[in-house]
Amino acid sequence: MKPEMESSTDSYARKSVIIQIAVTVLANTGMFLSGMVLGFPSAILGPLVESDTPGYHASVEEGSWISSVAAIASPVGCLLGGPLVDKLGRRTGLQVLNLPNIVGWVLLSLVPFPFQSVYPLIAGRILTGFAAGLATAAAATYTAEVITPNLRTLLVTVSPVMMGIGIFTIYLLADLLQDQWTVAATIGTIVSVISIIFSPFLPESPLWLLSRKDSESALKSLMILRGTVSPHHVETEFKQMVDSLSSRSTKTTWTNTFQDMCKPEAYKPLIIMNMFFLIQQLSGVTVVIVYGVSITPSQMIQLYYCSTPLCLQL
Repeated sequence: MKPEMESSTDSYARKSVIIQIAVTVLANTGMFLSGMVLGFPSAILGPLVESDTPGYHASVEEGSWISSVAAIASPVGCLLGGPLVDKLGRRTGLQVLNLPNIVGWVLLSLVPFPFQSVYPLIAGRILTGFAAGLATAAAATYTAEVITPNLRTLLVTVSPVMMGIGIFTIYLLADLLQDQWTVAATIGTIVSVISIIFSPFLPESPLWLLSRKDSESALKSLMILRGTVSPHHVETEFKQMVDSLSSRSTKTTWTNTFQDMCKPEAYKPLIIMNMFFLIQQLSGVTVVIVYGVSITPSQMIQLYYCSTPLCLQL
């Protein structure tokens, strides 16, 4: 009996890990699209602004707006993403972020045919930038809440990895397709549609369901995430979630929140992470990602203008 029990436990553990990896990757599809959004100017600026080929072209100033407007919309999405996933749920939030993505990528794919105007491009960049901000909040929250502590450290890194893959993908498409940026935008649309189709199959966050006093659904969701049909397997973890939520619900005042933030275990990681991202941005990494195509000719690098950003990403 003992070997059989050990075999059953190992099988349950393996199934749980596979499910957690699968839901993490699916939940972070929005981060993949965020990477495509970030790298898209490198795909479009060359043929749209820098190229001498016949067809529709934008001015340097318009190209600057196309590049930067997504960065303006993204913080708005970040600010609204938290309240959105709290109100609608983590899974629904992941679905909602695909709506502006779909509309935005469609608009980006409509220039120069049928529209020969910069405005659909700017509107598309605003919508996809907004969706990228939503994805940051929704994906990070969902991943942190559905993953077991022993896998959390590993799987929370899926978000930046998916973003990096998205940047690499848009560079690769730009290099392969050259002046046909509309095909890359169409692929962004297809990925968004696939994401919105499969997102309803994600189990809702048990913690969010518990916060809505739906213990039965929370237990069922946790069982799905852990790959078991027996409540016994998740009994301890479920009790920890209930206890954690109960202790959290007793600290709802701004005073208690401020007191918590004054603790070293709260403010030290916050300072470290903010300094990390500040230094990262000041290092110019985003500028290189966005304006890789424009930087290439100024350095007299003899490659097709989309090849150099691709090499940098590699």
